[in-house]
Amino acid sequence: MTEEEMLALCADHDFIYKTGKEKMMICMGDNSDAILIIRLNRDHTLGFPSNIGFYPEERCWHWDEKNQNLLFTDATDKNIVAKYAAPVVEEGKYLVLRNLTKADTWYVSYMAFNMENQVQVRANLSKQSILMASGMHTDDEQVQVDAYVIYKQAEVVWLEAQTDWQLINAAWQKIVQDSELQRTCVVLHGLPSITEDVFPAKLKLEFGDETGLQLIAGPRRNVLSVLSQLLIEHNREILSVEECLPPAKLIQDIYVDGRR
Repeated sequence: MTEEEMLALCADHDFIYKTGKEKMMICMGDNSDAILIIRLNRDHTLGFPSNIGFYPEERCWHWDEKNQNLLFTDATDKNIVAKYAAPVVEEGKYLVLRNLTKADTWYVSYMAFNMENQVQVRANLSKQSILMASGMHTDDEQVQVDAYVIYKQAEVVWLEAQTDWQLINAAWQKIVQDSELQRTCVVLHGLPSITEDVFPAKLKLEFGDETGLQLIAGPRRNVLSVLSQLLIEHNREILSVEECLPPAKLIQDIYVDGRR
């Protein structure tokens, strides 16, 4: 891969910095939109399109065609401070640069991602939240979730839960405690489409053939109402020693068949 070929692949992409096994984003400053994101400029400098408060050590880039490595240098452009493998496309979705010496990654979520074309993260993140449980999602799904922070102005809240009912209970408690929350999306299985409205104006329920109830989304009062009804019926089943139905079946009984 030549430098021009590398640039053609990376052009117009903004790379979100990820670190550690959890692939966490980091912020460079106190602003809510100070996520560390870089851009490869054609003059061999690194651009920083987000609202960071200070700059990282990496300030310039060079392409090592012989070894097929991307080198990041400091502000003097004389000292190499990081070395990354050639960019690769993974799963047809991500353009990834992997650090060759540390578990750090510059990565872009979804091929069309560009900060200038997206609404930046602002201080109103608490107004709408995606509620999920890390124990119920794969590592790859947890990495993809960061795209919602950028695309949807969404705060992603990870709750402690291993089962559907534990997540429903934890989500109910979170929503009750957060009076400023306007809309929310409780994700039990899978991930909502990045191209669809994660926070619809009306209540939305999604089901999967194998997973059952996948998500509950909509205005705070509507989502809270569904969660409350589910928990009431589930607790009644436990106390009466009845068979405990899964959430999807309970919703069918309550809202479709009217059996309760």
